[in-house]
Amino acid sequence: MMKRILFVLFILLLVASCQKAGTEGGKCLEGSICLSDDLACNHEGKCVHCGSVSELCCGDTSCDEGLACNEYGYCQTCGGYNAPCCEGDTCNKGYNCMPDGICESCGWEGQPCCENAICDSFYTCGPDGLCIPCGHIGQPCCDDQTFSECIDGACVQDNTCQNQICDETGGCADCGLGDQPSCEGNTCWSGYVCTDNGTCENCGWRGYPVCADGTCDGWWQNIDDLCENPFEVSPEADASLCDAAEEGHNRSQRDWCFWYAAFHKQNLTLCERIDWEEMRGKCLEMENPDDYHIMYW
Repeated sequence: MMKRILFVLFILLLVASCQKAGTEGGKCLEGSICLSDDLACNHEGKCVHCGSVSELCCGDTSCDEGLACNEYGYCQTCGGYNAPCCEGDTCNKGYNCMPDGICESCGWEGQPCCENAICDSFYTCGPDGLCIPCGHIGQPCCDDQTFSECIDGACVQDNTCQNQICDETGGCADCGLGDQPSCEGNTCWSGYVCTDNGTCENCGWRGYPVCADGTCDGWWQNIDDLCENPFEVSPEADASLCDAAEEGHNRSQRDWCFWYAAFHKQNLTLCERIDWEEMRGKCLEMENPDDYHIMYW
């Protein structure tokens, strides 16, 4: 049995020794040359297949498509983190090809900006070529967007804006509330209206401008673009409009409406429509409702 094993080994060694020099498995020719482009001379002086993952680079630097030759002379996938740059000095998204031919991360805070000065979401390319946070109050607008292109604290591409705006300095600022700049499209939050100077102010309540849709809150009415008490403007106004006034847990506007109607019309019968007993008593005494306000605690 031992003789048979030794014979087999002898045959294998004989076959190996018969490999033609310069071909796969054979010795390299003088100058570390192999006869085929897909062969390379290894450190043992033999020609081996090259160009695939973890194999020697062919012709010192060539690898199969999608691979690149690393600094040790072996083929590996390219374009990823700490991997060789792909053909044309390119890397996968989120990586830059560095001068040493290696792909390094880019696009996040403190990292170099990616190609074309691009950073990841909520970051923008700063003046020093590094990505910095953007899109929130006190930060620059993202993606180098222009005036009024922020949404929910971040600048966006579609020019829509809900509660923030990129100001003239390129930073994000609140918008849409009282004394704040108008949001995209000269819009303001509910209860506010955009003025001629581009700022938002209260609307809908007595003495304030009507809101953007031309309406007033509650039972106040649009009188020359201001929300006013209809009974003060014209005591002849129909008190039935109070029936449409809201009823709420914080004392209904309907009660207030009937008090105003009764006072300006000098009609005590309207006081009986008031549910709040204390207010009804003030109404029957013909007290001026403007002398009172509701205290909340």
